[in-house]
Amino acid sequence: MTIKCSLYQEFKRNLYNDGIILWREHNAKCQVVVMNNYDSDTGSFEFNDFVAVTRTVRPGGIINFECTCGTHAALASAVNFSDWDGIKCCHARVFADIIEEFSIDYVQQNEHGYGAPQLMPNSNTESVASVKISNGLKSVIQDVIPLHSVMDIEKFSVRSPVGHQFIHVYTDNRSKRVYVKCMSGLCSLANSKKIKLRTMEEVDKLCPHLLVFKSYIDENWDKHRLLRLLRTQLDTDTDTDTDDEQQLDDVTDPDFDAALAVLHLDDTPGDVTDNSENKVIDGFDPETLTWKFHSKFGRIVNADPFDENLITSTIKRTEFFLMALNNQSVEFHPRCDSDQCACEVPWMRNSEGQLVYVPDGKTTLYTRDRTIDCDLFKLVCSTGKCCLRWDGLFENIFRISQQICIVEELCWEYIDMVCTSKTTFASFRQCIDNNYKRHRSPKYFMSAKTFLKLFFSWASHQPRDLNRQCNWCGESPQVLACDATKIGILSQNIDINPIEACESRQVLPTETRRNNRCFLAFSPKSKDESDEQYKNRLRTIRDSRNYLKTWTSNSTEDKLTPLEHLDCRKQLLSVLPQKVKPFFSRYINQQMSIVQLKAAKRVMHLLSFDAPVRAFLPKQLVPIMETMVMEKHARTGLLRECQKFNIALSNLLAAFNDRFLDSDVFSLIEYLLERVRSVPEPDIPPCEVIPNDPSKSGRFYYFRKDGAQIRKNRNFEIGKGKIHDDEPTTSSCSKRYPIVAPRGTSFLFLWFCPAHGFCYGGHIVNGSEGRKDAACSLFQFLETAPEGLFYDFACGFEEYSLNRESGYFSNTRFFHDLFHRYGHNCSPMYSP
Repeated sequence: MTIKCSLYQEFKRNLYNDGIILWREHNAKCQVVVMNNYDSDTGSFEFNDFVAVTRTVRPGGIINFECTCGTHAALASAVNFSDWDGIKCCHARVFADIIEEFSIDYVQQNEHGYGAPQLMPNSNTESVASVKISNGLKSVIQDVIPLHSVMDIEKFSVRSPVGHQFIHVYTDNRSKRVYVKCMSGLCSLANSKKIKLRTMEEVDKLCPHLLVFKSYIDENWDKHRLLRLLRTQLDTDTDTDTDDEQQLDDVTDPDFDAALAVLHLDDTPGDVTDNSENKVIDGFDPETLTWKFHSKFGRIVNADPFDENLITSTIKRTEFFLMALNNQSVEFHPRCDSDQCACEVPWMRNSEGQLVYVPDGKTTLYTRDRTIDCDLFKLVCSTGKCCLRWDGLFENIFRISQQICIVEELCWEYIDMVCTSKTTFASFRQCIDNNYKRHRSPKYFMSAKTFLKLFFSWASHQPRDLNRQCNWCGESPQVLACDATKIGILSQNIDINPIEACESRQVLPTETRRNNRCFLAFSPKSKDESDEQYKNRLRTIRDSRNYLKTWTSNSTEDKLTPLEHLDCRKQLLSVLPQKVKPFFSRYINQQMSIVQLKAAKRVMHLLSFDAPVRAFLPKQLVPIMETMVMEKHARTGLLRECQKFNIALSNLLAAFNDRFLDSDVFSLIEYLLERVRSVPEPDIPPCEVIPNDPSKSGRFYYFRKDGAQIRKNRNFEIGKGKIHDDEPTTSSCSKRYPIVAPRGTSFLFLWFCPAHGFCYGGHIVNGSEGRKDAACSLFQFLETAPEGLFYDFACGFEEYSLNRESGYFSNTRFFHDLFHRYGHNCSPMYSP
């Protein structure tokens, strides 16, 4: 018979028998215990992974448990505070049981104290559990305690004056240097994330935990393998050939460097030019409007991933692989198209007339399965002034430095993995490195940082024109969509002027605000009104909006009594414009057919929100409505055109259209047209060509061929004090901005043509992405705003834009994208 234990019982048994329970803090108000972790997915006991459990006694005797495990973190983010009681991870549960079962008391003893646990009931000897608890309480005296660790990492529990934290000592896989890292997130923000163990003496600012750990190292270095390894390497801190970060800066052989002192070799074999005129600069070239990334052996790279020469070269890699397994030398020689160099001197030949190749050092070739050490050769003319080096053109191998080259199909494979599985540089590097281990490669794959440099250098040498527009939309796209994505650039490494920054000191007035643009608008204060009367009138209008929204919604829940409904409807009629009161009165009195009631209800619901009237009646629809008003009849053709912009309005017109348009609906349409026409719009500043360097500004938009900026931001009154807009009254949509820490990653904001899958470019956001990025990027780089914009916060985007450049966005409609529309409760006009 087999008895199955619960997850908690199994964890508790393993903890008492094979785990550790160490007190790190023990006083009257707080206790911190270190114990083993468990896998939150499988429940398996982790012998080399640890958590810290904190028990605090709050005022009133309330006991609270905190744990550093993943289960506790998930519960803290998913469970409401009111439902938290009784829900704990296994660590907190076992800590609470230990306190209760062994009657742990606090006894003052120097800086820390502990109480001896009682014996188990009905037992004359101490049990295994009581011995473990007793030893664990004694450990509170030590500031640093080594924990069970694996081979390449040693873990320590460190108590400092600011509290307890874990510290890890580990070796880098490639360089074999020994690093020390405090696992506290707060310490990582304020200090270095990791420090070379041997250079801790030279670091100006260490966190409190590392200061305590440093004292421990000085006295106990011989007790730990990695610390002993450090002491044996005190005189060997030079970089080896396997350190590919240094290889990018390695110099070539002395003979070749002497030749390059006065010569510069261009992409064309044997071409001689002045080095001072061809200085290589990484980044954006303002003359050619292209991006260039450095390579000592730059050449044109084929942009076709299925080129026949690339396929042939890929198949030939098997030959290199077999030669390396058989310890045969893999050699690469340059190919020349002529018998003479650039100075018209023949290449050196032997007595048999064959070209003489001079050794040019070695390189490491990175293939799909392993690294291959290769011998390189070069051609030198008889005068010794010109030389031709191997650049990998015919073998489809890209060289970035003397020591590093890569087969091009590996770069294409990375592109495929990015497109299909969103692979990052680090994950791709890990994937290839694992493949190298399976093929017993003599070296690791290059680091993610080096591969990133190599990849962009390779990509920048492809003959691609990035300064182009969508083939169908050109420089005047009619519909655009935008979004932002995190990128791996630390914010402290960025020095970019925010795109919303404004140089102008002139402050322009904000002509209209949210509550002036909606259907039930706030009218100005009259001379006869007191402040209190004016506030009450605005409150009445706001309440009427909410009532109209609730009353015309499809919700079956009705919390108002008939008498309350009557009062609310009277209040609604009192704030309605005189021109639309007959239409609303007919609806209230049910003086319509069923079809008319249904159509009217939908229109009234759309007008109840605090969205601008132009969201209901866009400017593109104004000419159609004007024609309908002039004819006093809704023809089929006009209804069909109206349906493209507003289905609810089209259904209303069709329901109330007989031989002539209903007089009350006619008055409603006239009023809406008057409201749309009456909105003041500031003039749009004229376009001017402002040269843009993306490498300095962080902005790379190609709505124009030259990628130039055409406008500058203007100051508006509403921007004072960071007041972006008025608070909504009929919705609670909000853009949840990501938290940006000093060491947080930045964002890349991009504009797309959704109809044709084309990206017009983007800009780097040094902080949180928001409406400011969408509005300012279009105003600065696009001459005419598109008719349709898709954004995950379209309601706020429109409000932000109309509070500033309403003239520029006067013909633009704003929509939520499909994935975010369900999280909004604003006007349905943003989510048709």
